Amino acid sequence: MPAAPSTAAPPPTGTGAASAVGRCGAVLSPIAIDYLYSLVGFTRVPLVGQFAVAVVTVFGGKTAGHSLKHIESWTA
Repeated sequence: MPAAPSTAAPPPTGTGAASAVGRCGAVLSPIAIDYLYSLVGFTRVPLVGQFAVAVVTVFGGKTAGHSLKHIESWTA
């Protein structure tokens, strides 16, 4: 008699959430860039991107070498 298949759900990995965020970014980024062109002009759009990179660099935490559980405790 064969063994019954397991009904337990696999542990969550976050892969689906990361994929969803990536797809949203792929859809929304062309719209956002077009909107920025109309607001600030062609030459200033790269400055907006550089500002975003600077903000993440200054305020983003270093996560290399840390487990997700450890990183999660930073926000709690």
